[in-house]
Amino acid sequence: MHSTKSTFLLTLSPEQAAADDIIRQMVAARLRVPIAQIASIRTLRRSIDARGGKTKILLTIQVFWSTNLYRLLQFIDPIIPKVTTDTVQL
Repeated sequence: MHSTKSTFLLTLSPEQAAADDIIRQMVAARLRVPIAQIASIRTLRRSIDARGGKTKILLTIQVFWSTNLYRLLQFIDPIIPKVTTDTVQL
C-alpha cells in the first residue's frame, strides 16, 4: 500500500493544539476520510499568534494516508485533488 501526503496550515486554540485526537479529527474531516485511514501526522512548524487579545496556535502539518483511498476519493469527488495538494486553512 502506498501513501500520499499533503501539507495543511491549521489555526487552532491552545486547547485544540494540545490535543492530538482533535487535530486528527479536523484533518480527517477536511480530507473527508475516516480517521483510521490517516497513517500519520507530522508537525512541521508551530507558532503562536497573540495579536488581538485572542491567542491562536498556527500549525503547519504534513499528513500521510493510503494512496488506494486517495484514488477512490478522486473517482468519487474530483475536487479532492485540488484541496489535498495545496496548503489549506481549516
